[in-house]
Amino acid sequence: MISSFDVNVNCAYCFDDVVAALLAIPAVSDVRGSVAEGCVAVIHDTDESQLSAIISQIGHRVMVADNGEVVQDQARAVPGHICGMAH
Repeated sequence: MISSFDVNVNCAYCFDDVVAALLAIPAVSDVRGSVAEGCVAVIHDTDESQLSAIISQIGHRVMVADNGEVVQDQARAVPGHICGMAH
């Protein structure tokens, strides 16, 4: 099955960490996505909630707090976003 997620990870390194964590799941056979598009598509044979949890646990986004400090915020994963998966 292919599931796509809207992800708000805006750091390329964090996005790579998310992809690596998803690929480490035995039931995941491929992951594609783009920081610029804000999406990740996963070919898998598992529950979407497991994938969403991994994205939220591993992914972070960089943001500027009200006081001007650069901080990390937890990523979110919203199923259903249309993200390309070409084979």
